[in-house]
Amino acid sequence: TNPTGSSTAPYPSLTAAWNSIVNRLNSGTPTRVLIRPGIYRESINASGQTSTNFRTTPLWIDGNAGDTPANDGVATFRGSVVIPASAWTDLGGGLFRALRPSDLRPQQDSFGYAGMRAHYRDMVFMNGMPLRQEQIEDVDIAMSLSAGQDATYAYPGTSEHQPSDLTPGTFGVTTRPGVTQYVYIRLPHGLTPSKVTLEVTEHAQWLVLPPKDNLTVKDLVVERYGNRIDDSGNATPLQFAKTTNTNVLLERCTFRWNSGHGLKPWGVQWTIKDSHFDYNGFVGLSVADLVNSSFENVAFNFNNWRTPGANPVGSAFVGGLKAHKTVQHRLWRGIAVGNLLPGVWYDISCEHVFNEDLILTKNSLGHFWEYSKGP
Repeated sequence: TNPTGSSTAPYPSLTAAWNSIVNRLNSGTPTRVLIRPGIYRESINASGQTSTNFRTTPLWIDGNAGDTPANDGVATFRGSVVIPASAWTDLGGGLFRALRPSDLRPQQDSFGYAGMRAHYRDMVFMNGMPLRQEQIEDVDIAMSLSAGQDATYAYPGTSEHQPSDLTPGTFGVTTRPGVTQYVYIRLPHGLTPSKVTLEVTEHAQWLVLPPKDNLTVKDLVVERYGNRIDDSGNATPLQFAKTTNTNVLLERCTFRWNSGHGLKPWGVQWTIKDSHFDYNGFVGLSVADLVNSSFENVAFNFNNWRTPGANPVGSAFVGGLKAHKTVQHRLWRGIAVGNLLPGVWYDISCEHVFNEDLILTKNSLGHFWEYSKGP
């Protein structure tokens, strides 16, 4: 049967349903999208939708199909793809090689400088657990950067690192011109790709939105997207336009194990409830230009694994929760544990901020208040 979006003939994915969703919103019809529990590996760019109706018409995205308790399972949007055992070439000694699923260009946060070492956005998961990335080629930034710029890269021509240098439980990628783009892994002793499930990052982002008001997102997991590190935060798995997005609710959502930011809200009248932002490479939840927001029972744990250094503050845009230009804001029952940089960081231009019942431990700094006009 042809899918119609009904309960008896559902669309197989959000991508398949998207044209119908767009048409309904553009016609001014409030739309509720019910997504059955499961794993969906997809990426949607809706940034070209510019109609007033698309922006203002209410949209609900419910990852629990609306008919079962939340703990019975939710929809998971995953940026990685399973690489079957047959696709891996055995190079001996536990070293294996497969074609890279996607060309995720090496990235570095802005405010960098020429000669800085770039990183790769790829991630590899073995039976759900991440492998550690090691360098097997050298890539340098070829230009000095300021905020909002994308970098260009230089390949020195020779490398001190080779795939054979990988240690058990690690991976590396090759991307330089003239070399086939491969993912290399060295598995622990006795393991082969036929004995484990291996997933490699394929997509950079889940859903890129244009300016959008009146949006509710509930009961979703968004994970393993290879989004680029971007100090301005405008490259998150669920990306909001850098403008005034009004009346947005996120409830019982999890953003975890993404390469860069977990999420970055922009706008007015935001509520985030009962949600987790954990294990993201750059920052769990980054906030800027946000007015009248409430974060309730929200966790930001074990983030910043791409960014730590000797400085306990690190980059100016990093933390478990990092808030900048945030006015009329309430954080209640927040938890930040094990971040490699500050757990909760309020930067400059924050006003009328209320924090209550926080648990902050095992971060480089717990509660960090920078220059501001005070509470």
